[in-house]
Amino acid sequence: MKPRVLLCATTTGYQLRMFDEAAARLGLDLRLASDRCGVLDDPWRDHAIPVRYHELDSSLEALQANLGRSSLSGVLAVGDRPTVLAARAARAFGVRWHSPDAAEISRNKVRLRERLAAAGLPVPWFRVLPPDDTDAARLAPRYPCVVKPVILSGSRGVIRADDAGGLNDAVARLRRILSGPDVRALRDPDADVILVEGFVPGSEHAIEGLMAAGRLHPLAIFDKPDPLDGPFFEETIYITPSRVPDATQAAMVDAIQIAATAIGCFLAWGGFVIPALKPLYDYAWFVGFFAAGAAHYLLAPRPDTDGSAARALP
Repeated sequence: MKPRVLLCATTTGYQLRMFDEAAARLGLDLRLASDRCGVLDDPWRDHAIPVRYHELDSSLEALQANLGRSSLSGVLAVGDRPTVLAARAARAFGVRWHSPDAAEISRNKVRLRERLAAAGLPVPWFRVLPPDDTDAARLAPRYPCVVKPVILSGSRGVIRADDAGGLNDAVARLRRILSGPDVRALRDPDADVILVEGFVPGSEHAIEGLMAAGRLHPLAIFDKPDPLDGPFFEETIYITPSRVPDATQAAMVDAIQIAATAIGCFLAWGGFVIPALKPLYDYAWFVGFFAAGAAHYLLAPRPDTDGSAARALP
């Protein structure tokens, strides 16, 4: 009997064919769960188990009904939305993976910052703007700052503000994005929540890596050469191998390992990020983590130094 692996993904994912090909080469029985239509008969011709990522209990029941008592050898998640259901499925089928709590924390910007701060890791100042609050400017202790949707990724809806008027304008623009039909279709209870936090200037980098038994194994480090000063933060190009010194690359890996341990991530493969602040040496690291995998960093001189000296943190 072939080892069975569950893959949780969305119908908009573009990597699924590669997973099919890899599973065939490895001799695996790959079972797909996706948010496809549950009424039509296999509309994507992928034999996927229909689930709803905003209905976790019923979706887990659907997985158990379709997979029966057969064992799973592994669980995968593509993107951030499927990670919570994947974590719950892993627990139900006895597969070692992230805990559901770690998966939920890693995809929610507010909960992530709260967890890292509770673990004693520095984070940028941040405030939560409730859905019915129209005066965001009262929340910002200083400028510049950025507004972010709590649940979206890929820098979508992230806007810099340099003063009170700009902050209120940015919030109004973000609320229009969050009221769009594609966001409402997510049915996420935090879809209307907005994060306001301090802006950290600097160059950005990304790590693609694997988490195995709680340890990060980096695969590649990327530089983002375009300046990321706002007011918008479009995803542009990545360059690898990284041009930063080896010691700095090692510090990046250490930073993400510390953050992953604080969150409770255990097993993962590469993905994108949710940011938080982590100082290493005389720099500030804008560290992010997804339960699906990897991390981004924003490298900037700490405001209390000129960046010319380096000292190890205790």
